[in-house]
Order: sequence, then C-alpha cells, then structure tokens
Amino acid sequence: MTTTPQIYDFLDYREFLKATYEYNKSTMAGFSFAAWAKKGSFKSRSFLRLVMLGKRNLTAESLPSVLNVLSLNKTQSHYFHLLVQYNQSNSYQSREFFFKKLIQIRGTKENKIVQNTYHYLANFQTPRVQLLLNRKHIKKDVASLATFLNLTESKVSTILENLKELGLAENVHGQWNALETLIDVNDDYGNLALQSFHKKSLEEAMAAIELPAEKRTFHAAILSLDEDSYQSLKQELHEFLGILIQKYKNEKPKTEKVYQVNINLIPVSEDLIHSEQKQLNESKPPIDQEKSKEFVL
Repeated sequence: MTTTPQIYDFLDYREFLKATYEYNKSTMAGFSFAAWAKKGSFKSRSFLRLVMLGKRNLTAESLPSVLNVLSLNKTQSHYFHLLVQYNQSNSYQSREFFFKKLIQIRGTKENKIVQNTYHYLANFQTPRVQLLLNRKHIKKDVASLATFLNLTESKVSTILENLKELGLAENVHGQWNALETLIDVNDDYGNLALQSFHKKSLEEAMAAIELPAEKRTFHAAILSLDEDSYQSLKQELHEFLGILIQKYKNEKPKTEKVYQVNINLIPVSEDLIHSEQKQLNESKPPIDQEKSKEFVL
C-alpha cells in the first residue's frame, strides 16, 4: 500500500487492521507481528494476527493496547471502538445502534457511499415513493402519494425531502418527480441499512400471508446445493429480478397497484458432507480396537 489507511473508510475493524499491517510492512523496515505485539505489550506475538483472521475478538482489556499500536487520535479511537462493538455485536438491534453511531461520525467525512445508502433506506418505504415518482399519469403531490401508500403526509414529506437531498427527486410547483429511474443499492460493507430494509420487508410479507390467496402468492423450493451451485443460483436470481424489472417497467397509465417481490435464498441445514464425515469419524472405534476386531475376524 502506498497511502496510510484511513479509519473512516472502513466498516470492519479487522479489515482496517489488515490494511494498517500491510501498509506498515511495506513502509517500515523490519516491521512484523512480533514488533507490533511488542509495541502493544501483548503476551502473544500472534494475537493481532489471530484477531485479523477472525479467530480472536477484541475485549475491553485488549482494546487500549490495540489503540496504542494504531496511534489514532481521540475521534478516530472513538470510531474504532464503535467499530469493534458494531462488528462483534450478536443482535440485530445492537448492530443497528452502533451502525447509526458510526454513520453520525462518517457524516462529517468525505465518504458518501454508505451514508447515502443508509439515508436512502432510512425508511424502507423510500423505494416505493421513488417508484411512484417515476409514474407519468398520477398525481404526485404529498397528499396523493400518502393516500397511494397509506402513509401519513408527514412521513411522505420526510421521504421526499430526503430524496431531494440525495439528488434523486425534485419538487416542481407542488408536484414531485424522480430524477433517477432506476436505483441499484449495492450490498457493500455488510450494509446494515439494506439488512434493515429486508427485515422490514419480510415482516410485511409475514403479515400479508393472511390476505386472500388471489391477492398474494407464496412459493418455496428446497434444494441441495454445493458451493458452486449456490453461487450460480445467486447470480441467476439476481439476473431474474433484473429481467422482471425490465419486463414490467412499463409506462402504461393503467397500473393498478405497487407490488414487491422478495426472493430469499437461505441455508436451512448444516454442511451435509462435513457433518456426515464428522459423524463417521466420531463413530469409528479407536485404532487399537479396529485392529483387535480385524484379528478376531
């Protein structure tokens, strides 16, 4: 690396540690994990390497020493501390809490990628408002949009102002229009804003199962896949959604309703091959018993 890694460019503290190590290794003669450990007074010279690999977590006891070897200022140290809590949180609620804290700090920096994504999905209804703003044959004032989506005018106004701030919508004499026809939100940085969007969408889908069958549809397929097949299926699903968008992205005035399609591909078992092999290994008798059994036979 030729430039010093900037802590505010990261949403994974382990990746920041890796980048910092690589930078020091390339710019400081004799730099090593042993030298790093000595500076931080770590008992084990492999401690930071294990943390970077995800085999060890940082604790309240080890964090001050890590901050010492990183030579961060007060604000940067606070950001790193929040980053550790965000990355090591086990619950969605705590991750969301620390993510918001991180975004508040990043908001004063020049990196806008995650910040914009977070603001765009701050309300999971935002993409629906954005879709309606692209329609040419409907009223797009605040009151009409609120009626279409069964939202309060206050909430719609907040979404619209947010879209305006992001450069995605404009207000022309009380009528709102989209400045972008297609928004593609990347799943970068383990994006918590996107996780929140999907979580709320799934909650809506769970409630919608109570609707009459003719007004909603649910399907499921159970598949056994190896890693290559899984990656291939992921790509096919992504492409399939793209086809749906292009096929049904019409400009006809007779659109009846806005629909949302959710596709989820999730594991529902342990690793079959490794688990089976483990069971076989555990069921095998010790070697000396096998030999004695062979002799008996």
